[in-house]
Amino acid sequence: EELYGLTTLDEKVKLINSLNDGDVKYFSTKLDSLVNHGTDIKRLTQDLIDIVKDMLVFKNTKDYSILKVITREVADSINLP
Repeated sequence: EELYGLTTLDEKVKLINSLNDGDVKYFSTKLDSLVNHGTDIKRLTQDLIDIVKDMLVFKNTKDYSILKVITREVADSINLP
């Protein structure tokens, strides 16, 4: 799941969804774990911003062709309010 500080798209989406679901404990624990295993926090933050942008654009357009970061499967599974 995690190798040399690399974080998968799925892990990043789970982080975002945990905040949307109010699961701050999961978010905090997972973030600490990622950082402790070498994840670059600045890169992770930028990646999370890019994913949220894709999620918001998709939520409002339902247009898969404009997705830049997330996959069709991820777009279909988003749980933004």
